[in-house]
Amino acid sequence: MEAALSSTAATPARLPVIPTTHSQNKRFSLTDFVTGVGEFLQYMSHGTHTAKLIGKLLEMPIVYKRRENDPIFTSPFKAAELEKINQLYKNLPERPWTKERKYQDKKIAALQLILDEIHALTKDRPDLRVIREMLTAEIVSKEFAGVDADPGHKIKLPVVDSKGVSRMVEYTVSHKVYLKDTQIPVIALTPEDREFAPIVLFRSTSPYPCNEGGFRSIFENIDPKGPARSIYNNTLPQFRKMMDELSDYTPPRVMGYSQGGCIAQRFIVDFNDQLSKNELSIVYNAPAAEKDYKARWNAIPEGQRAKTVNFVFEHDIVSKCGDQFIGMPLLIETKERGEFLSPHFDVKLFSENWKVYAIDEAAEEQSEDRAILKMLQTSGKVNALYHAIISHFAPIDQASEKLTHAA
Repeated sequence: MEAALSSTAATPARLPVIPTTHSQNKRFSLTDFVTGVGEFLQYMSHGTHTAKLIGKLLEMPIVYKRRENDPIFTSPFKAAELEKINQLYKNLPERPWTKERKYQDKKIAALQLILDEIHALTKDRPDLRVIREMLTAEIVSKEFAGVDADPGHKIKLPVVDSKGVSRMVEYTVSHKVYLKDTQIPVIALTPEDREFAPIVLFRSTSPYPCNEGGFRSIFENIDPKGPARSIYNNTLPQFRKMMDELSDYTPPRVMGYSQGGCIAQRFIVDFNDQLSKNELSIVYNAPAAEKDYKARWNAIPEGQRAKTVNFVFEHDIVSKCGDQFIGMPLLIETKERGEFLSPHFDVKLFSENWKVYAIDEAAEEQSEDRAILKMLQTSGKVNALYHAIISHFAPIDQASEKLTHAA
């Protein structure tokens, strides 16, 4: 396939120069940053092979390989039951320009109303335990993680106890670890009732100035080793310390979305022995993990693996990236596709029309669109961009941190 798509020689183009205060006697500015990115996009457009790959990808419908045509289960809700929760979701506060405690508190309070409604919808339906966990994990991983909550922040989550009783249990942010040499946060939530598992929560990429490490998280997606893999590897000592400090609790579970879901998959493999085998770890909309992590996962006896479900949404291009999924990969199909990136960014489960299918892992790993994305990720141009930007990232991190915490 690569040979067929690269029959025309690429036009040479210069590598963009990323401004840096280390090598120039001038102050780094957002204009410099945008100019550098613009130059790179122009550089990429000169590569005929790269352009063909992107063009081919855009022509594809982005569908996932199903094991069977019949769904495993479907949404149990009617539209009228979901009116309140959808209105609550629409009323979530808008993100501010900078990180503000007032916004964090307001957003957490608004999310609490949604989580309370999830509890109300499912508390008397023991048959909906998995769906209760799906709804909760989607809100926690997509919305609560984006608050960049600090130690001491609290939120009550719908859980089911050992007797099968649905409850609301208060969790507190007890740990906050930053991926090495960045401001990208990972938090741990510990429950007031130690019957329940703590949650290690990984945030997604964030382009918003109010989010810590937002700019940096964007570019970590093009790490040629895998999304944010280099900084994840460098943070393992801090993660080990955090997990040791959580050892007094029930073994934790893990949640993550998008880039955070990709990191979460590695974390699940690296810390499998310390994670819950009973409570679900849940990943949403994530790029698949690398082959070496999948090999290590497969080497763990099935009964000793952390209980993990890996949800992808039909038409979401992000989960087409990477090699192989950790845990049980399940496809969620919704009635409305929406805009190009809607399947990735939107909260989708507050509807009456979704269905869940088993993914054919072997067929999916060999799919053409996944192969094209792999070629783009490992291309020399993307590799060059990543190393050019990261080697000069100190001023970008500094500018991002000042902007995030501006008064």
